[in-house]
Amino acid sequence: MKKTLLCAILCFMTIFTYGLNEEFTVVGNKSLLSVVVQKAGVASYLAHDHLIYAYKFDATLNYSHKNENDTTFSIKIKADNLYADYHPLSKMWNPTLNKLGAFSRKFTKLSDSDRKKVRTNMLSSSQLDSKNHTYIKAKVLQIIDKETQVGERKFNKLIKLSLTVKGKTITREIPGNMKLKNGTLFVEALGKYKFTEFGITPYSALLGAIRNSDDFHLYVNMRAKGKSKK
Repeated sequence: MKKTLLCAILCFMTIFTYGLNEEFTVVGNKSLLSVVVQKAGVASYLAHDHLIYAYKFDATLNYSHKNENDTTFSIKIKADNLYADYHPLSKMWNPTLNKLGAFSRKFTKLSDSDRKKVRTNMLSSSQLDSKNHTYIKAKVLQIIDKETQVGERKFNKLIKLSLTVKGKTITREIPGNMKLKNGTLFVEALGKYKFTEFGITPYSALLGAIRNSDDFHLYVNMRAKGKSKK
């Protein structure tokens, strides 16, 4: 009888503990992991703004039902899985980025050959150097409740994020949102960085008359489902 009672208690505790922390799976085709690059220079009218996005990535997300601020989240992206300026995607996210103040214009449509040139330059040794730095990594170190005005919207969290690009790690607090609804977790974050912080030289041509801004925005909009909700 005592053994039976003890087993029942242990089983209950195991189920209860498991229920507090749940592994979520990111829905890749309904999520965006991106960088917004804006044009600059006196001849910027000849240049283009860019939306760089991850085609594939590995994500580990454990949601804490007891305290959502204890949720853990990490991402690893192979640099070769980054692509640029897929216009249907850029067009779809353009209004959101405008409302958040990360971007004030409209993305222009680039030809396939121009997209290829942008990607080749992006992966080159002066920028991401994908041959020597295979992965880009991000990890959430801390989440706290803090309301922040982001463009026309309000975000409810402040996220301490560790971002590693080209072997250089920058830790920064950025505004974010997190909401669990009907078994689906929505995560959103927007951070501002500089390419030179990571040892990256922004693209430049014609003695700098056409160039990319040193500033860029990291924008994450993720949808994830728990094991109980597929």
